[in-house]
Amino acid sequence: MGGVTLLERTVHYLREAGIRDITIVTGYRHEAFDEVARRMGLRTFFNPDYARRNNHSSVAVLGKAFADTFIIDGDLLLTRNVFTEILEDFRLHGPRSGFVVQRTRKGASEWEVIEEGGVLRGVRKNSAEGWSLSGVSYWRAEEAERIRERLAGCGADAFWEDCVLELLQATPPLPVRVWKTRDFQVEIDAFVDALRAGVMTP
Repeated sequence: MGGVTLLERTVHYLREAGIRDITIVTGYRHEAFDEVARRMGLRTFFNPDYARRNNHSSVAVLGKAFADTFIIDGDLLLTRNVFTEILEDFRLHGPRSGFVVQRTRKGASEWEVIEEGGVLRGVRKNSAEGWSLSGVSYWRAEEAERIRERLAGCGADAFWEDCVLELLQATPPLPVRVWKTRDFQVEIDAFVDALRAGVMTP
């Protein structure tokens, strides 16, 4: 957008927030990311299962590098820096694991969060209401380790978020925070998404 790729925009906001250790997971046409990764000083992990398994395999391939980590979907157009906001919350309350959520846009079908006092209890899939998962989350090492162990048992079609939801019912339940914030992203799966969101003109 405006000559800046989604990846470059995300990296800019991360670095603006003081985050320097940035890793991308690649799959289809992974070689296309080699030059930008070198230029921007990013680490890369190749997911060999990208064509056979859902996105849980992209988190699993990180191994122990998935710890004290933001997880950010690759199809997000960030419209402001939400990372500074979350890091300020960490400064005040200490790091916590959880999902960043925003109001579900009119006409969208999303995963609506069910929460009590800022603690995630579950989701309603294909909902057009409430607060929904944004594609940005943060995981402390303790919770990330439990998620990594659960990812190994995920079915081929499972989203990695499904594995987190299963751990909400575990003993002890996985502690997952919900951060409600004003709109900061648009999910861009196709050109028409950018047109609908008003971030592009035909």
